[in-house]
Amino acid sequence: MTAILLTACDEPLGGGGEMHGIGGVDLMFRVAVSRADNAFVPVSDGMRLYADVDRRVEAFDLNTGAKLWSYTRPPGGPSSMVARDGRLFWAGDSAVALDAATGRELWRQGLDSPAGLGESDGDADAYYVGTREHRVYAFRATDGALLWTRDLGPDWPLGGVVRGMTVSGDTVYAAVEHNTGVNGYLGTGDVFALNRRTGAVHWVHRNGDGSGLDIYQSAGRVSGRLLLLSANWANEYVALDRLTGQEAWRARGEFPFAGMDEAPEVRENRAYFASHDLYARAVDLGTGREIWRTRVASGANKVAPCGKRLLVQHLGLSVLDLETGKMLGHGYGGEVNEYLHTDYVVVGNRAYVFGQRDLYGFRCPE
Repeated sequence: MTAILLTACDEPLGGGGEMHGIGGVDLMFRVAVSRADNAFVPVSDGMRLYADVDRRVEAFDLNTGAKLWSYTRPPGGPSSMVARDGRLFWAGDSAVALDAATGRELWRQGLDSPAGLGESDGDADAYYVGTREHRVYAFRATDGALLWTRDLGPDWPLGGVVRGMTVSGDTVYAAVEHNTGVNGYLGTGDVFALNRRTGAVHWVHRNGDGSGLDIYQSAGRVSGRLLLLSANWANEYVALDRLTGQEAWRARGEFPFAGMDEAPEVRENRAYFASHDLYARAVDLGTGREIWRTRVASGANKVAPCGKRLLVQHLGLSVLDLETGKMLGHGYGGEVNEYLHTDYVVVGNRAYVFGQRDLYGFRCPE
């Protein structure tokens, strides 16, 4: 399929027609995908796009959206996938590695409990997974051999779930939802800095005192010396000094609205987030000071810097100027009986997202 570039304008066409060039973001392709409404956790290695689609792991061409291969996965859907070095990793009831070019299974390893509630990560040496029973694993990337495992909460009477793993340099950061109330209605957000080769604990940071719902439900995001996290129930965004575990700053959306599940996105010296308080925000990466705040079409839960634009996900799409926060256009929020529902995957100045029926590819101005 030939990529299509559409003439830019600031608003979508009415009457149920196709959307054209929202805020200067052009549609490259729109391709029907069977059960796109059940697509999750898209990711790219810059060569292909991958997603979990209705209990299958599938690969798509970045230029046309054409499906390249499909793999029927074992039970337990992943909450993230990792694509690097010719391999695609994910974890549900087991940890699995596929050949990224063909979808052929390379290895599979069992876990003490499901890992589908947490985001995983990997580097050239290992794949790092956390489970719902507060345990983390490091598997060798090439063959799945267990390198080490560690229980992060052996003395926690009410348990905890590893919500995200982030590897940077010689350290793996595990963000854990530590339950302090029955049925998980109270909890702290605990972050463990671990030696990536041995699992030894360097430091532990705890968000909250256990009397509220101060949990982390996703992996942190590394930017320079900072580790950024989202305490989404409190609509708070926390930056830790990742060498010491000390809090560097904290930015907030409006309470009692929920915030993003995922950590803020970073571009140069700014961090970006949006929440159900109807605002997208840019803050200074060094201090957390708010630079701009812009009202979007509805409650938002995902953002993606793409070229000179910030794409804001609220089932539809709002396009903001990345520098100033100016609203440039919005659409795909029901006007064409369509809703965008997955994370945006950004490759260069292109962004990919699944709707209810289709996979979309967009091109952003540079």
